[in-house]
Amino acid sequence: MMGFITHYWQKMRIEWRCFLAMVLLTMPFLAWAQVRSDVTTTEVHRDANGITLSMTVSFDIPNALQEALQKGVPLSFVVQADLVRQRWYWFDKVVTSNARQYRLSYLPLSRVWRLAIGKPGSAANLALNQNYQELDEALAAIRRIAGWSVFAADELDPNQAYRLNVRFALDATQLPRPFQISIAGEPDWNISFERTLAIEAEKAK
Repeated sequence: MMGFITHYWQKMRIEWRCFLAMVLLTMPFLAWAQVRSDVTTTEVHRDANGITLSMTVSFDIPNALQEALQKGVPLSFVVQADLVRQRWYWFDKVVTSNARQYRLSYLPLSRVWRLAIGKPGSAANLALNQNYQELDEALAAIRRIAGWSVFAADELDPNQAYRLNVRFALDATQLPRPFQISIAGEPDWNISFERTLAIEAEKAK
């Protein structure tokens, strides 16, 4: 009887060790699968005209989002930039903010993907419209933000250094209300990232 119990526990220990090894080996792949967006390049430039921002983001559109697009549900991506002044005596202050919206939709009759770019808010603020034959072409235009004039010189103190907080995200608040409720907690709809960039004072250069 004692020999049977000893053999049983030895077998359980071996199986438990194998299970732990399998979990540890798969953890990196699980962590990788949860990463849905990231920044590959960022460049901020300050001169006499103000501040411009260029960056390239990396994200994929999961099947759930592609199906929603093909059913006529537009997706809105928003990149927001907050200009922050550091204060040693109090909380940091957001001096000004700017945002740009990318509204992606599918037109089934013409079988094209339409990308509208402009200020967040109503459709009237989306001044630039461009059509693409392929979804990847439209996504490439969203992923690459080039030479965005974020803040003009008259909004800046030339003697002041700033911090630029940039956030890119899929704006779920622009979706129809039933979608907002049904996607709550769904990881496929969580596309977002944040970056902080330092900006030197103009006269310090």
